[in-house]
Amino acid sequence: MRMFYITVIMILSFVFIQPLLSQQPDDYTTGHRAGERAATVEISGNRWFIASILFPLPTYMIASGSNPPKPPPSELLGKSSQYVAGYLAGYSEVAKEIRKRNARRGCGLGLFIGLSSYLIRTSL
Repeated sequence: MRMFYITVIMILSFVFIQPLLSQQPDDYTTGHRAGERAATVEISGNRWFIASILFPLPTYMIASGSNPPKPPPSELLGKSSQYVAGYLAGYSEVAKEIRKRNARRGCGLGLFIGLSSYLIRTSL
């Protein structure tokens, strides 16, 4: 009897889980993924990297707190409101992460250069 219940539960779980797994992503998810891809291609963190070498801590704080750049509006024309919301969310998340990552790298390099030059000057 116990095996019967286990079999019934397994069959029912397959019946109800299959439609959930085969659903197409909605407009928001599609837009989010497209925004992430676009930000990865369009956003360059070189300015943040160079600025954070020169001014390590302030640049990282600004990169963490500033608003990310807006995507070109031509990519959003004729799209649904959910797609646009997802696109903007994905774009801003990835753009902000790119800024922060490059600012962290530049901050580390700037601090390394600063400490190295200080140690060299004090040891001479």
